[in-house]
Amino acid sequence: MNKLIDNFIKKEANFDFAGGLLVFYLALSGNFLGDLFSKELRTFFENNRISQHMLGYLTMLMSITYVSGIKSIMFGLILTAILYLWFLLTTKLELKWNIGILLVLLLNLFINKYSNYLKEQKDPSYKKYKNISHGLFTITILATFIGSSFFLLEKKNKFGDKFNIVDYIFKFDK
Repeated sequence: MNKLIDNFIKKEANFDFAGGLLVFYLALSGNFLGDLFSKELRTFFENNRISQHMLGYLTMLMSITYVSGIKSIMFGLILTAILYLWFLLTTKLELKWNIGILLVLLLNLFINKYSNYLKEQKDPSYKKYKNISHGLFTITILATFIGSSFFLLEKKNKFGDKFNIVDYIFKFDK
């Protein structure tokens, strides 16, 4: 899987998945800036879930393409869709899973940066750190799917026949 990801990414950019998702989380953490919008625009965004997802997707698209230097629009759109879905799944976790994933993403970011530094210095040990980074990336994906599966089953048991997977992924928890 890691080799497939490497080959896919090498065609477009030296992209750091963990860094891209982490940058998006950091961008969302600054949502207190919404008060700079007009009241009418704020109300629209607060009450329209589709517009929130559109803004989220566009914010992630801009973060990913500018930070990573992706040149192909189509590649950026597809990659952003995949990462945005991953992000949505990370929002469907118990707090302990979410914090764990964020910490692993942060650790992965530092290891990946260090690996890139070693590669620039022509130090062959960069491969070891790149492998660690790939392992951490795989762990975050597995943890996301396992944690969100537990949460999904909990919600399915709670709501029974009224449970809808699309609402579960794209709407607020109630």
